[in-house]
Amino acid sequence: MVLAEGKKINLLKSEILTILEQNYNKPLEEIFNRRKS
Repeated sequence: MVLAEGKKINLLKSEILTILEQNYNKPLEEIFNRRKS
């Protein structure tokens, strides 16, 4: 049962990470591009 809960937590983490990446990738890329130039 502990392993199953751990898998659920990992799934939630990956889902949150993908959502965050989708929301923040563009602004982060813009910031990096501004710093380079």
